[in-house]
Amino acid sequence: TFITSQGTVQHFTYVYDYRTVNAAGNGTGGLQNTWYLKGSAAADITKDLSANLDVYYLRAVESNNISTGVYTTAGLSRNIGVEVDTKFNYKIDRNLNYFVEGGYLFAGKFWKGARNQATPELTAAFGAHNPDDAYVVRHGIQLSF
Repeated sequence: TFITSQGTVQHFTYVYDYRTVNAAGNGTGGLQNTWYLKGSAAADITKDLSANLDVYYLRAVESNNISTGVYTTAGLSRNIGVEVDTKFNYKIDRNLNYFVEGGYLFAGKFWKGARNQATPELTAAFGAHNPDDAYVVRHGIQLSF
């Protein structure tokens, strides 16, 4: 089991690690039961503005059924999806930065078998659902001293 620190600083993927249930069925488990390929690019656009772009291909290591109190997946596929993360950082002053970051997870077939056990009547009525893509955007000011 590999568990990342779930602080406010992004360690790996932004949406999958911090905003979805992972392939081991945990909401804060980081990259458990997950392997990934990552491509990155970074650039200084101007003297005070920089940008980062990360693209991840995510796949579950084991396709076994996962079951927790409120989440179940049939494990039909190990393809978790592709995530694109970006961050823009603007240097306001020497130790003061404003940032905008976000991520978009193009959900793979791994999520097709996902069911919410809290609403079994909906699962019985509709069966496995087509997954929605997930996205997150946030911004903030960071003061370093």
